[in-house]
Amino acid sequence: MIIVGAGAERCKAVSLDGKKAGDMNIGHNKTLLCVDIKQQDPFYAVFAGEEQEVQFYKGMPFKHEKSFSKVHTGFVNSCGFTPDGNHFITVSQDKSVKMYNCESKELVIEKPAVHSMGINGFVFSAGNLIYTCSSDRSIKLHEYNIEGKTLEEKSQLNLNQFDIEGYKENVDKQQLGVLMAKEDILGCSFNSDINVWSSGDWKHTIRGHKNTVMKMCLFNSLLVSADNDGRILLWNNESVASRPVGLIKHPIGVNSLSSNSKFVYSQSNDCNFMQWEMNGDGLLESKAEFVKKHANIKKLHADDQSVYALYNDGVVELMNPEDLSVLASQTKDKMISDPKFEIEAFAKCEGEIWVGSSNGFVYILDDKTLLPKEGAVELKTNNGYPITTMSASPDKKSIAVGDSKGYITFFDVAAKAQKGYSCHHKNRIVQVHIGSDNDTVWSLGFDALLNKGSISAPKNSLKLQNPNDSAETKNFCVLDQEANVVFTAGYDCAIRKYSS
Repeated sequence: MIIVGAGAERCKAVSLDGKKAGDMNIGHNKTLLCVDIKQQDPFYAVFAGEEQEVQFYKGMPFKHEKSFSKVHTGFVNSCGFTPDGNHFITVSQDKSVKMYNCESKELVIEKPAVHSMGINGFVFSAGNLIYTCSSDRSIKLHEYNIEGKTLEEKSQLNLNQFDIEGYKENVDKQQLGVLMAKEDILGCSFNSDINVWSSGDWKHTIRGHKNTVMKMCLFNSLLVSADNDGRILLWNNESVASRPVGLIKHPIGVNSLSSNSKFVYSQSNDCNFMQWEMNGDGLLESKAEFVKKHANIKKLHADDQSVYALYNDGVVELMNPEDLSVLASQTKDKMISDPKFEIEAFAKCEGEIWVGSSNGFVYILDDKTLLPKEGAVELKTNNGYPITTMSASPDKKSIAVGDSKGYITFFDVAAKAQKGYSCHHKNRIVQVHIGSDNDTVWSLGFDALLNKGSISAPKNSLKLQNPNDSAETKNFCVLDQEANVVFTAGYDCAIRKYSS
């Protein structure tokens, strides 16, 4: 095994069977970018990089045989031996492809301007075929003829129209790597997308997040995730593949996300509110243009009858789930008795909206007018600490309220009274969720602790520290069909699936 890179020792050979590997630090003075080994006797190794030269070694143990100077006029991005091991190929930022004979060290094929921009990688296919990928956003198939000393372009793999629309002057679609996977060709883009082609035709794109995953929700049986770049992905819970939302995404980070059986709703930090629906291809696409809201949303809840939004300025709004027309809107001075405090969270019950304030009180509003219900009482959490998050049980009979000190207070909706509390966190509760059994309570704290407890036995818990390793976990989403399955996401840009 040979490892190359930067630093004082740019190349290191390791023999996995304990034999002497040899000294690989001759002939190079700058960062190395690529390496390949011919694994059959006679053993060869070739590596190159920023020096624009190619170093050739023979082993084992490996000894330096030749420096190919002035091979390219740009960085050598990739090198590799042909399947029979008799030749090796180099590709470069200078857009050229070159092939050398391993025994004679002679230049066999030289092809300039293979792409319109630098070549980043290549992979061998069946016969004498080779795929190259480039910063010009293309992957090309070529056939090399050693006797004729030619490299002939055969075809070009094109990205799906969605993937090139609006990216003509954008670096995101540069193809940094290419790989053969059985009958498929995989190309890796600068923006972390993996594009898959089969028999020369685009098949699908595998996507992930490259920035903090801010929100998640379930859309029927699928998981929806949104990140701080404005990208929204739709995931199949049983596979690693994801699907894009369509031709439009938010221009900047997403701050809120919710769904009902027909639509997904989201808002970005520029106050643009969007409604998405599933098209015939199984992709989400925008139903209408962005709706500009007056402020950013702090909490969003959608069901088939209504969409509720709590804004950062304390306004609560009720919208029609079909056309997003505003049915009711109230400022905090109309909803809570002491408007110098902030409304931090809410939960939807049957005919009611329960809102939680930074003074530790819960206020009960009519779900149509968003005004205090006649005769409704003000409820105080267990210790009266500022409320941070709330959740209603699916049967609407219980409310869980998390606060800034790590307590969760449970309320009986019908009795309008406390029925218990739990304290499994050492810091503020970021998110709380009551599961489909109307008893299991999932909670995420600022102490990097994901906890599974219950209303009926609040002292019992199952704890998972640092679900996203050392990176902060921003949110979680429970797969309601399976009360023991939960997804977490956060600053590590990953979505992780846990079961208990």
